[in-house]
Amino acid sequence: MKNSEVFAILTKAVNDESFRNNLKTDFYKAMEGEGVTGADEVNLLQVILSRVIAYDELLAQNGALQQNLATFQFSPLASEAYRQKMEFFMTDQLETTRLTSNSFKSGLVDSLVQIKQGFKSAMIMYTVAFYAGIGMILAAFVFAWFRGESLLPVVFAGLGVADLIAYFITKPPLDLQKSRANLAQLQTAYYNWFIDLFNWNSVASGGDAMIGQYKKVSEMTLRNTERTMKMIEDYCEIASTGKEKTGIKKDDPAKVITEPLPGS
Repeated sequence: MKNSEVFAILTKAVNDESFRNNLKTDFYKAMEGEGVTGADEVNLLQVILSRVIAYDELLAQNGALQQNLATFQFSPLASEAYRQKMEFFMTDQLETTRLTSNSFKSGLVDSLVQIKQGFKSAMIMYTVAFYAGIGMILAAFVFAWFRGESLLPVVFAGLGVADLIAYFITKPPLDLQKSRANLAQLQTAYYNWFIDLFNWNSVASGGDAMIGQYKKVSEMTLRNTERTMKMIEDYCEIASTGKEKTGIKKDDPAKVITEPLPGS
């Protein structure tokens, strides 16, 4: 292809508006109409003409795609359908959150009821063990009296049997009570995590000021939850040895809220 032919096509593209429109509509067909069919010549003219008439094949395709997206986005039917889907999604998420929260709370309530029942069962077992021990001692006295044997060995034997019976009667409910307390601690931790996560998602778009403020609330809630779990461990696990366990030290309940926050 001669330079004169290239110059002629460029001149026509500059001066002829209809030819420019044809180039923008279908560049390759317009080139065929001018007798240009070689791949190298077509690519060369495409590069040159893209600068002359502000035409670029990829830009044209992207522009058309963006126009279609804009048309779809601002279409009344499309906007209504999108709004309905978003409303359904938000409603479903809120309903799922509500059900999850209620499930956590229901589990905590059930655990508290079981802990209360466990205390009653433990009290009954201790009462049974006490009277069983008294009965064994009295039986030992009566047996030794009628047999004419020494009272001391028989009484000590009765005390040993009474202690063994008390152990087997009282240990299962104590272990069960400890297990319930551990379950309550686990449920408390998970429930606090769930509420904290939900609140963080709610304030995530509120700006740095709201995020900073909620960070303090989150830290306070976490510390109060840890203290609650420690209190459950101290007052509900009645089968424990009474030794100070690792974790948060016992604090005055009045300091739970008044204690200064980190960085405040």
